[in-house]
Amino acid sequence: MLAFTSERFERTRLALVSTCENGHWCYNDDFLELTSLHRDKVESNVKTWWGQRQLWLDMLATEVAKALGSRVGLERDLGGNWHAVAEAWIEAAYVEATASLKSPPQRALLYTKSMHLASTILGSAGTSCFAKRTVAGRAPRSLLCARPSVAPQSATCDVCTRSYSQRLGRCPSCFPATAVTSAKEKEREAEARAASWQKLSPAPLDTISWEEATDVKWCHGGSGGVFVLKVPEGTVCVRGAELRAGELFAQLLATALGVRTAQLRVVGPHESEIKSVRGGLQRATPLEEEHGLKRWKLASCDSLAVMEYVDGVPMMGMPAHQHIGAVRERTLWVQLGRLMAFDMLINNFDRLPLAWSNDGNLGNVML
Repeated sequence: MLAFTSERFERTRLALVSTCENGHWCYNDDFLELTSLHRDKVESNVKTWWGQRQLWLDMLATEVAKALGSRVGLERDLGGNWHAVAEAWIEAAYVEATASLKSPPQRALLYTKSMHLASTILGSAGTSCFAKRTVAGRAPRSLLCARPSVAPQSATCDVCTRSYSQRLGRCPSCFPATAVTSAKEKEREAEARAASWQKLSPAPLDTISWEEATDVKWCHGGSGGVFVLKVPEGTVCVRGAELRAGELFAQLLATALGVRTAQLRVVGPHESEIKSVRGGLQRATPLEEEHGLKRWKLASCDSLAVMEYVDGVPMMGMPAHQHIGAVRERTLWVQLGRLMAFDMLINNFDRLPLAWSNDGNLGNVML
């Protein structure tokens, strides 16, 4: 571990104070100069599929700054609650960054990655910014930036009337609770919306009030995905069905062989009901804006498959692991074996990765 001299200690503290923006730190050239970290070393920690790359990098930079700030004593300039303010910002940013991810990276993973980077900074005397000098013997500009002899300006909170550093952007006594609560509220709302779609019952396929459809969501999987539609009778699924005869034959064959599959019927292009189905999908309120935009996929489908809604657990992720672990009888495994053999027979590659190069989609298997 690098032993700070008083000079290095002071320069690092001033650099962190001067680069703090509204309670957090941004990933930019100043951050790289401050830490002496290579750009590739930092950016390799953020995966492309996470999305919102800059936001993730800002979170990572703030985590690293927290570790350094705890070492050099930022409370002298930013107040005793600066750490809580930064943590609240990261928490809110994490909720925003993961809102659209089905399997987001764990919050702890970001912390672990930041600790590795912080250890590199604190433990590399030869390359650390704390020992870095220019040719003229001066420290990097970002470490000397701002006002070494002038204390950061303070402001007074309109809510609690306490003083705080303007670098924090908001009062450290009020901001953390507000930010965390907001993040938790967003998370609870998302969970409530998801839960409302899990407490549904299947609608009978023969009588459906399409004109009274209320809500719709789109689920990824298979060839083009499937729309889940709420109607007064319950819940029903709709997807494109280009191969009308093949769809019906597969359904009848599954029933004859004792393979449990979702019941379906196909609405052809010359049947009057197809206009009602399309109208119901258009009138229903989408769960997300993206789901509404997906409805154009059905415009090119001459026929539509109306499918039974199966209330179960998709065969993927931790819920499936827990469900399978709780099953003691052989029935589940026998049914899965029948389904595998059936998919091989009808050449269905949208479900299980058996004899095809396609990865399949275990989300199409309901337990």
